[in-house]
Amino acid sequence: MSNMYCLPLSLGRFDLYLILALLVCGMVCVNGAAAQEVVRFDLRQSQYAQQWQPTHDIAGLSQTAEGLQIRIGGEDPYLFGPVFDYPQNQPLWFSIRLYSDQGGVGQLFYFPAGTSPTEPASVRFPVPAKRWVTLRMPVPPFGLNYQIRFDPPGDHGTCTVAWMAFEKRDILRPPKWPHPTAPVLSPKALLLRSGSLELLHNPDKMGDFVVRFKGTTMAAGDNKALIGYIENGKTRFIPLQGKTSVQKEGDGLKVQTTLQDPDGAIWTLSQRFSAPAPNLIQVDVEVRVNLPRNVVFLPVFLLFPGLGSFGEHKTQALFPGLEYLGPDEPSSSQADIRGPQANRQVPDTEKITFPLMVVAAQNHWIALSWQMAPNVCALFDTPDRQFHSGAQVMGVLFPGSNGLNREEGSLLPYDGNVISPEKPFHSTAYILCGDGQTVVPAIQRYVSLWGLPHLPDAHLDWQGCLHLAASGWLHSGIVEGDRLRHAYPNFGPQPVADAPTMMLYAAAQGADTALAQELEEGAQRYLSAVPPQDFNSAGIGHVRFPVPSLVFGHVIENADTAAATARSTLSQFTPEGTILYNPPPHGEDLASTNPTRTANGLTASVVVNLLYNAIASGDPTLIALALQHLRALERFDNTVPRGAQSWEVPLHTPDILASAHLVRAFVLGYMLSGDKAFLERAKAWAWTGLPFVYLYNPTGHAVGPYATPPVFGATHWVAPNWMGLPVQWCGLVYASALYQLAPFDPKGPWRQIADGITISGIQQTWPIGSDPLRQGLLPDSFNLKGQIRNDPAINPCTLFAELPFLFRKTPLYSFHAFLKPHLLLQAPGEIKVLRETSSSVTCEVNGWPIKRYYVLMSGFQTKPEVLVNGKPAPTDALTFDQPTGRLVVALEEKSTLTIKVRSQSAER
Repeated sequence: MSNMYCLPLSLGRFDLYLILALLVCGMVCVNGAAAQEVVRFDLRQSQYAQQWQPTHDIAGLSQTAEGLQIRIGGEDPYLFGPVFDYPQNQPLWFSIRLYSDQGGVGQLFYFPAGTSPTEPASVRFPVPAKRWVTLRMPVPPFGLNYQIRFDPPGDHGTCTVAWMAFEKRDILRPPKWPHPTAPVLSPKALLLRSGSLELLHNPDKMGDFVVRFKGTTMAAGDNKALIGYIENGKTRFIPLQGKTSVQKEGDGLKVQTTLQDPDGAIWTLSQRFSAPAPNLIQVDVEVRVNLPRNVVFLPVFLLFPGLGSFGEHKTQALFPGLEYLGPDEPSSSQADIRGPQANRQVPDTEKITFPLMVVAAQNHWIALSWQMAPNVCALFDTPDRQFHSGAQVMGVLFPGSNGLNREEGSLLPYDGNVISPEKPFHSTAYILCGDGQTVVPAIQRYVSLWGLPHLPDAHLDWQGCLHLAASGWLHSGIVEGDRLRHAYPNFGPQPVADAPTMMLYAAAQGADTALAQELEEGAQRYLSAVPPQDFNSAGIGHVRFPVPSLVFGHVIENADTAAATARSTLSQFTPEGTILYNPPPHGEDLASTNPTRTANGLTASVVVNLLYNAIASGDPTLIALALQHLRALERFDNTVPRGAQSWEVPLHTPDILASAHLVRAFVLGYMLSGDKAFLERAKAWAWTGLPFVYLYNPTGHAVGPYATPPVFGATHWVAPNWMGLPVQWCGLVYASALYQLAPFDPKGPWRQIADGITISGIQQTWPIGSDPLRQGLLPDSFNLKGQIRNDPAINPCTLFAELPFLFRKTPLYSFHAFLKPHLLLQAPGEIKVLRETSSSVTCEVNGWPIKRYYVLMSGFQTKPEVLVNGKPAPTDALTFDQPTGRLVVALEEKSTLTIKVRSQSAER
């Protein structure tokens, strides 16, 4: 994806989930239910090993006692296997036992012999390095005369495959699910009130309740629920009906139902509703049974938003990590991802970034949260196509979902989990309601109740991070003489100036003597390949600032380049101020599933570039035009962030980069203009990025909290499927925008979120010595189950841009707009304003460069008087460009700068 109030609730830290999650190892060493084997290719035996043919980037094959040893000879290795007649219309399990020198992603393709492999007909799986593992995963039915292709991980070394096997994968047949109905409330219905939130429960049936907020019906319960279990090889579904009592218990309500199943077991199900905080209802669920039951379907707690009121309509909906929906958009649609993987009704729990489901309608929102545990999973479907309630459904089910024990989207697993008399089942859910047309207030409420996770441990201090970044810039696969690659492999070398700037920053900000010398020498070598007028534009990082020329000189030339770029950028906008997506001449139209040919992320990315080039140019006219285009982004208020990665991802797809660009654009606008409306929009868009951030640990491994899946969809609708697969550079762009926002909204959670994302980036980076070609580089993606880094390996600049904020160091770049005299100041370091009037400004510039550096001040109508540390600036330290009104001042170390001008008009 790389391209150029605290409640005494246990949900907050998910401690139980973290402990139990360690027992779930994903595809590694999975023990499934007994299955009938279709075929086993034992590659330790020559008759099977000989059936494999090296096809591409394979240096050789050797049959050994351990299996087929594959010697990898390039960046895209694969080999073709045997043709076999597989049972038709039979879902399968694929298992493989292998050892790989390199960790990464393996892939199996399956296709009719004589045809070509395709990405949709394949399965990807994480492979750890340097240990034998057995992996098992579901694949769809193949058929007669099918061939397979295996792509081992890595680009060098060996991969040894002991065997591959295919087994039949049986799927439970669901019953005809009864349709829930809107409750007809009895005069004897019991009421629980929590602020403006009410739950009214009929006295004779579990699930027969209504949820109201400020008098508006928001949801109803499941009054037609079934329980499913397997006994003596038979699957039974029975109504959740029996002797029921609903009564007051303390400040809450207790609902209890007792029933006997056809095989003689007595079930006791209870739900206790309480109100621990305003507009919040807690639901504690307990299920007891006097005989063991292998349960395949237990509706722990279901809510049907819209049942008896707004039905299937909504203004927005959210399932963090998987769905971010606009007005009346269906969930599990194929607008962002196609095929079976679009089914997200009951997903692998690991893909959920935090436990919340939200539907907004009628100027209110209703949400369901729950305590995460491996034995429960979430159900989300809008509109409800599972029970056909004519509304929407969100709920918690038993057993859980781990990506292997059920087809994603299915209400039923392949096999059940046992509830025994010795171990009754417990779970807790939460109903929340509030005002708003979007899901943002629900996200805010979630964070206010349960907070953010503790920051992870990076296991590196500032010095360690400097050495880590230096290893990437100087001693990794991105280095090619006096040029650097954006990423390794598959990216060509190019002249760069952002990396040399950061390297000098690292040398100046505490690197030890030897490292500082190496960084300085490397910086000069790389800079020598860059034309001076391109210092500010020649970069390989995803986060860039117009700072190189303020360090290396040629400020005016780079300002001219920025002005020309800004003027060119202006021509890209439509009269309405949007950017249109244009499909490639011979490629897919990635806007085909979007209602329009524009998106807020696509447009905001161009607006951010326009703003930065206008700032770098120092041209007041260009800045005014950039702000005009920023205001045009207001058309996207209260919409889903989407469409920022249209080089590979459908324009419709919800996208953290869209949130990042929108936050940054409006923060820049606020900094330039002081318009508080811009700041409010920046804060609103900042909340929209949070559903892309893990706010708990999904696997119990070191890397997890604050990791950032980039989009809720797939590249070209097919693969890779990015849900549950963090791409941290995207999160780092969001973190960079949050760091810019944080000083202007100090009560917000932005700094902690940005710190967490940055630390996760450090964790994900290849450590020094781990791989000589990838050390110090950030993986394009990171597999959480296997804790595996995936290529390409991205240069250190994107991560390093956030490190000064994380460690509270002098900023790499700052600008300040003086609104009274209408001037703009840019510096490589920190700007502290001491005094400002309509005719003068005094500020302290704490520049980080060890040697002479430059500040650019613009917006002058006449030549100003310049004082440095209270004395007139030397003539050779000043460059004033009268036609453009730009002033360049050369400074050293920390300096006090005073600028005196005659009163200036706002127009220039």
